[in-house]
Amino acid sequence: MGSGRMSVYKVYVLGGDGRVDAPPHVIECDDDGEAIRQARRYAVGTAIEVWQDATLVARLDPK
Repeated sequence: MGSGRMSVYKVYVLGGDGRVDAPPHVIECDDDGEAIRQARRYAVGTAIEVWQDATLVARLDPK
């Protein structure tokens, strides 16, 4: 586990045109790896992006 201090990440669901389709899902995680693992649940049938502040952590294609 991490330092006990959780970071806030935003998960954006992308539409078919690659643009943000809805307000983000906000998740709190210990690190980028955990954020990506948790974010995968939103990638069903659509691409997503995981952001921490202004930093793109990952872009995941649909399952």
